Amino acid sequence: TSAWRNGDVNVDGVGAEWPELSPFAKNVSLSIGVANDRDTLYLVLATDEAASSLQMIRQGMIVWLDATGGKNKRLGIKYPVGLLAASEASGGSGRSAGASPAVYGDLSDPAGIWTRAEAHGDLAQMEVLGQGNDTRRMVVDAAPPFAVKIGWQGSSVTYELRLPLAKAA
Repeated sequence: TSAWRNGDVNVDGVGAEWPELSPFAKNVSLSIGVANDRDTLYLVLATDEAASSLQMIRQGMIVWLDATGGKNKRLGIKYPVGLLAASEASGGSGRSAGASPAVYGDLSDPAGIWTRAEAHGDLAQMEVLGQGNDTRRMVVDAAPPFAVKIGWQGSSVTYELRLPLAKAA
C-alpha cells in the first residue's frame, strides 16, 4: 500500500527520508516503503542480510508495474542491470568476461563486489522493460523522469526508485 508523500524524497540510495519500512514478505529479509504524490510513485527496498545484498548487486532487481492494477508485467525497471548483463552490454561474453572472479574478486564478498561494480560503471545503467522483447538500456543519470539509485552502507543495501504516474507529454 502506498502512503501519500510527506516531504521530499531524495533518490540517493540512502533512504533517510523513509523512517518506517514494512516487511516485504514472511521469511524474506527485505523491507519496502511506497509513497506517492499526484504525479510520482516512490519506492524503497532495503536489506541488511548478506545473501539478499549480494543478489541485488550481482543480479540486479526488476520492479514490475501494471497501471491497470493487475498483475501483468507492463513496465519494468531493472537496476542495477547486474554484473553478468553489464559485462555482456560492454562487449564481454558474460560470465567469463564480466562477472568472473578475475574481474570482481570473491563473488561472495559484497563490499568487494560493490567497489568493483562502481569502478566498472555497472551501477550507471538501467533497463526499461516493456511487454515482449521491448527493452531499452539507459544511462541512469540520463533517464528522466525515472530516477533510481542503489546504496551500500556497511552491510545494508538500499534501493530507491522514482517513477512518473502518467505518460510524459
